[in-house]
Amino acid sequence: MKKLLILILIIPSILNIQCQSSKKDSVKFSYIESMSNDITPNYIPDFTYELNGYTKYFSELTGKVILINFWNTKTAESQKEVQELNKLYNEYKSKGIEVIGICISEENPEYIPDYLENYKINYLILYANENHKKGFEYSISSNLYPLPISVIVDRGGKIRELIIGKRNYSEFKNLIEKYL
Repeated sequence: MKKLLILILIIPSILNIQCQSSKKDSVKFSYIESMSNDITPNYIPDFTYELNGYTKYFSELTGKVILINFWNTKTAESQKEVQELNKLYNEYKSKGIEVIGICISEENPEYIPDYLENYKINYLILYANENHKKGFEYSISSNLYPLPISVIVDRGGKIRELIIGKRNYSEFKNLIEKYL
């Protein structure tokens, strides 16, 4: 009887831990690990990140239209835009669109997965350190402030649009449709 009582008390906590870890596993968040030294204006430099235990390269996305959004959790405009981009990603991912959020200037990046989970963001979010930020600024020929800033990269890897400031779903939709 005592063993049964212990199991009854322990099982809910075990199930809760498993549920929490599965939620975290569904969040697509990683740190940019390295960036190519070959940085060219008008092209996003190749970079690596780890996802689900595998090293991934930005260059693997060649052939897709990519919307990259530079943001952080502290900027109200960024927070609103991330939700608009999530809606866009859900609608267009089957049409060859990839959305990547690159979080910069975050004091505590370890809190980003919780933020993504709370807002049910399901596109890839990467954290960039100060050196990576400088590489991106050189490639887009612009300072990354004020946030948010977005770029649209065509299927060949060239930056086609530089979008400074917050946009809504309809504005992003109109911009990406011409590159499909």
